[in-house]
Amino acid sequence: MTASVAHIAKAASEPLPSGRSTGGSAAVFDASLALEQADILLRQTDQYAQWQRLRQNNAPQARQLAETVLKRESLLQDHAAGKSINWQQFDHLTSQARLAGINLPTAHELQSQQPSPTTPDLAPPGTATAPPPSPPESPINEDNLLILSAVCPEIGVKQEIVAYGDQKSTLLPVGGIAQALGFTFKVDAQQGVASGWIISEDRTFSLDAAKKNIKIEGKTADWNEGQIFVGEDDIYVDSQLLSRWFPVDIVVSTGEMSAKLTPREQLPLQAQYERERKRKGLSEKEDTSLKYTPKQAPYELYSFPVMDVSLTSGIEKNGQESNMFRINHALVAEGDLAHASAKAFFSGDEEEPLDNARITLEKMDKESTMLGPMRASKIAAGDVSPVALPILGNRSVERGVFVANGDVQRNRDFDTTRFEGNAQPGWDVELYQNGNLINSVRVGSDGRYVFEDIPVYFGANAFQLLAHGPQGQRRMVETKNINVGSGMLKAGGFEYNLSATQRKNTVLGLDQEETSAGEGERLVGKFAYGVTDHLSATAGLSRVEFDDTLHNYLQAGLNGSLSSLYGEINTITDSTGGNGHSIQGQTAWGPVNLRAKHEIFSDFVDENNPDRILKERTSFGVNGSFSEFTFLPTLSYTLSRENTTYEDSETGRTSARLSSAIKGIHLSNVLHWNDGETGEGTSAPVDGEFQASGTIGRGRITAGVGYDLGEASGITDYKLSGHWPIAQGISAGASVIREVDDDLQEDLTTARASLDFDTGQYILSPSLLYDSEGNFGAFLGLSFSLGKDPVSEEIVVKSEKRSGRGATTAFVYHDANNNKVFDQDDTPLPEVRVVARQLRRNVRTNDQGVAQFTGLAASEPTDVEIDPDSLKDPHWQPAVPGVAVLPRSGSVHSIDFPVVSTGEIDGMVYVANREGVKEPLANVQLELLDKQGKQVQKTVSEYDGFYLFEKVFPGTYTLQASSTDPRLKESVDEWQKQIVIDNDGTIARGNDIILAPPEYRNRDKAPADRPAPSAPGSSDTRQGMGHEALAAVKPSAPPSAKQTTTLSIAPLTLAASTFAAQTGTGNAAPNGKAGVARRETETRAAIPSPVPQPASKAEQPPAVPTKNGTTGTYAVHLASYKSMEAARRGMQILAQKLADIVGAEDLRVTKVDLGEEKGIYYRVTCGDFSVKNEADRLAARMRPRTGSALSLPVNYSTREQQPIATLPANRMPTGYNPKLIAQKYANMQRNKI
Repeated sequence: MTASVAHIAKAASEPLPSGRSTGGSAAVFDASLALEQADILLRQTDQYAQWQRLRQNNAPQARQLAETVLKRESLLQDHAAGKSINWQQFDHLTSQARLAGINLPTAHELQSQQPSPTTPDLAPPGTATAPPPSPPESPINEDNLLILSAVCPEIGVKQEIVAYGDQKSTLLPVGGIAQALGFTFKVDAQQGVASGWIISEDRTFSLDAAKKNIKIEGKTADWNEGQIFVGEDDIYVDSQLLSRWFPVDIVVSTGEMSAKLTPREQLPLQAQYERERKRKGLSEKEDTSLKYTPKQAPYELYSFPVMDVSLTSGIEKNGQESNMFRINHALVAEGDLAHASAKAFFSGDEEEPLDNARITLEKMDKESTMLGPMRASKIAAGDVSPVALPILGNRSVERGVFVANGDVQRNRDFDTTRFEGNAQPGWDVELYQNGNLINSVRVGSDGRYVFEDIPVYFGANAFQLLAHGPQGQRRMVETKNINVGSGMLKAGGFEYNLSATQRKNTVLGLDQEETSAGEGERLVGKFAYGVTDHLSATAGLSRVEFDDTLHNYLQAGLNGSLSSLYGEINTITDSTGGNGHSIQGQTAWGPVNLRAKHEIFSDFVDENNPDRILKERTSFGVNGSFSEFTFLPTLSYTLSRENTTYEDSETGRTSARLSSAIKGIHLSNVLHWNDGETGEGTSAPVDGEFQASGTIGRGRITAGVGYDLGEASGITDYKLSGHWPIAQGISAGASVIREVDDDLQEDLTTARASLDFDTGQYILSPSLLYDSEGNFGAFLGLSFSLGKDPVSEEIVVKSEKRSGRGATTAFVYHDANNNKVFDQDDTPLPEVRVVARQLRRNVRTNDQGVAQFTGLAASEPTDVEIDPDSLKDPHWQPAVPGVAVLPRSGSVHSIDFPVVSTGEIDGMVYVANREGVKEPLANVQLELLDKQGKQVQKTVSEYDGFYLFEKVFPGTYTLQASSTDPRLKESVDEWQKQIVIDNDGTIARGNDIILAPPEYRNRDKAPADRPAPSAPGSSDTRQGMGHEALAAVKPSAPPSAKQTTTLSIAPLTLAASTFAAQTGTGNAAPNGKAGVARRETETRAAIPSPVPQPASKAEQPPAVPTKNGTTGTYAVHLASYKSMEAARRGMQILAQKLADIVGAEDLRVTKVDLGEEKGIYYRVTCGDFSVKNEADRLAARMRPRTGSALSLPVNYSTREQQPIATLPANRMPTGYNPKLIAQKYANMQRNKI
């Protein structure tokens, strides 16, 4: 028996301070008494120093260990009294003590009187009269240890589990399997019990190994001896028996080291995934809010424009007439001109080379800094839309100027809205509201699309304009979001909109309308002021001449919102004597949106119909949707009524629309009932229109049918078109259109077929046309776009449309001198991932460090960031976290992302007592402040006093401590230290903080840097491989910031070879710090005690480990291989994956003999931890990189398992110590890095 056991046994026979004996009742003692009793038991052993350190540094673990020691001693006393005890439980308690660093003998060692692995062999005074019997043979031992991958493809599970197997069976952890399958289970291995439920709560499960009682759904289950064993951390059950308990088939393959789980029923995780899939399809939306303030690219004096060009030529034969040659062309151009954004459209044919033209210059500024005191946010000149006043309505584009100061991203059209823009002739433009198709138009030869008087409803109105080209192109033209009720002007806010235009005229005067007598000018001003956050006052002025009369309008109004109600009141007066008044309101009633508006007039002349005197206008609408019901999809509906009363007549129109989407095809049907009496007393018919648009397979179709349900019912017109890809770059299109001329009582049906060849630079489209009148045509179309490449600045021709789109380039470089300017010492960074969040797009930088995003919707902001995980050096961080860009049509927004090398700051926090002895201090608040005193990081010291700041940007910082510990008094608040992180990323290690009482701070010398004294006759050292002794000391005077102290460790007694030699690469190990020279500062030294030098590697060849080792610690198991060559390759791959967590020198290959059946395996492991929890932490961090990482017991000190491939010798020249690796990474894991 060892000295430790002898002293414990002796102490146990004496009365304890409480006057109670230990026995079996020790477990119920309170925590403080248990600590005292454990202290008495361990005081006379060689484990007392380790026990004292544990009590000082980790009080919770010490209390748990005290209970373990007392339970174990109680079993020894029962055995000494002649009672039968559970030696398996005794060994389990011994293992728990060893995990905490207290090495006590096992039952086998007591029986064979073998010495404990860390204590001298001393004869005991005599306690037990006979050695204990051998414990029952259990398959749960390291000889039978298996690391299996539990795989269940049905729920996407693949995780590592610990199992045990012999020639008879394989034991699987019941808790581990239940967790993998998503069952609710609770396992208490110490008590040998497990309980929970399977699939559903009524299918209960309970297991009590001690009582040999198993119940499933209330019924007792049978099992045989040797099928269930209790381990340290779980209860292990034969795989076949477990398959009968759980509704899964389990197939174990030791060759593949896997356990495949196949469900026989739907598992809870499968049901959960199904619910999540449905929920995602119905309502899940990703947060697309901006993280940064949008910034727009500066306007240039001139930039080469992007141009979309369309050319069509051909021969057309009309009846008996001779063949006619046709030419049509259209051009859309956008770019910067005169420090503004220029947009132009030109079109013509063989008769009129230029018959349509529109030109606009526009400039926007989100900061509203233009025009001095006017603080304008938007200025436009050329063909612009005039300002619209309430009651008067909207007008088409006219020649003139426009100025506004409102939010360029906010729209305040709370009644109706309007869309107008340029597009290539022949394109179809579709208008969607909240995802529902509500209208579609084909762009004519004038290159314009217009959607007038589109009603908006209370709440969110998301509009999208989608354009489809004749060659199958698809482009998002415009988006507009109007939120009625929440888009009010803030209190005290002031906005204006001004325009001066020439009525019904354009810049070049090519497609202008005939004007009435008079000069035709239109001057409009609209003003709004926020009275409160929910109430605004408006006023407006307008001057316009039409019908030989000058009209001057004066408007005033109020609009506001209250809860779910929005209301607006307006009045307007005409200088000619007429006036008008309006009131409107909108609200939401559950899922239904309601809107109503009433206007009354007196002698009021409408510009659109000046020959008739307007009296009243009334409109109302209902909008909502029906959710999915049985086989029906979601249906959106709109019901509206408009009624207009003139002096001599009254007209009315009732409309009903149903919209839906089925498998990617948007459907819409609208009916119009036209009623009322005109001046002649006639009645209007009922008409309707059905539209469909969407994808079928790889193709796209568009269909529309117009019909009349009046007295002469029937189809008035229809259209059907489709486009399908045939091969790479080749597609085909076809269309049929029927039109009816009511005046001539004739109809015309036209069919067209085309082939489209997309070369990437242009699209060539031959087509044929034939109509019902015998007309024939053959045409050849050519479309392409021109623009300058944002990177090479060369003119590039592409087949894709570019107008209405912007581009952004991101330049990523390593900023060596941290000046945020790319200069001589900086280098571009390739293969860096750049992300546009709102667009859900990501691009990798090229060899020049540039990533480009093209085809960005104009005026739609998006966050652009770089992914730090894509940087090759883990210490690199972007100096600019991200930028929100606001794309502009025809322009390129260039942004720079300088990347700097960050550093680390770590150290220990101590407190010095009145005797000058320092102790580690936990929970000290530590702050890192910049030059301005702003906190950039904060942390707390761990239980052992260690702290760490990581990813610290270059600069000068002040390290400041604060704590509520009463021992510190005011000393902490006065403690500060300045630390400099250089541009190359300084690793400032060993910045130890010693906090002293006030009476010691004024002494000439600092407090002594020595640990608390150990028990007499013991040494406070750490025993590792080679039995080296390590003690941390500080210099008598603080070193300078650039001082470096060398860490020297006693050589390893086992054979080791370099990473390069074992992997066969001949290269140094990867360390994740490519291209950056790093400097470390150190203010501590680790000094080894003298030890005998080991033999050379040639004298110590690796040997196959022996079985039945005696002591062990923990390492992180990463992979197992059947051959050394495979293990070498695996170690190389793992070193690359874990480069920023551990160095290649921290990995090793261990050769393990698992018996005749399984043979020899080669395990890749890392570290040597005395506490399993520390290994678990490192494994948890490694697992996302490697897919599997598991903490396992190892026995390096007894050569049970020997590392035969380790770190590079040039990285640690004096040897390898896995315990130091464990210590280093345990500190890192405690600080969650």
